[in-house]
Amino acid sequence: MEHDRNTPGPEGPATRRVVAWVLIIALAGLPLSYLAGTAGPQVVGALVVVALLVGGVAFWLHRRTR
Repeated sequence: MEHDRNTPGPEGPATRRVVAWVLIIALAGLPLSYLAGTAGPQVVGALVVVALLVGGVAFWLHRRTR
């Protein structure tokens, strides 16, 4: 298709999804590294657990509503 050839960036939706997740994790890692230095690993651990729970529920809902 015409728009596929003119779209810059990685090819394929799977590659784009991986690139998006890498950018999200990198951006989320910046404040987490700051918190680890100032507030301790307990806060970082709690944030990681909450993020995993929210991500798991979002993934489950996405698969269920497909």
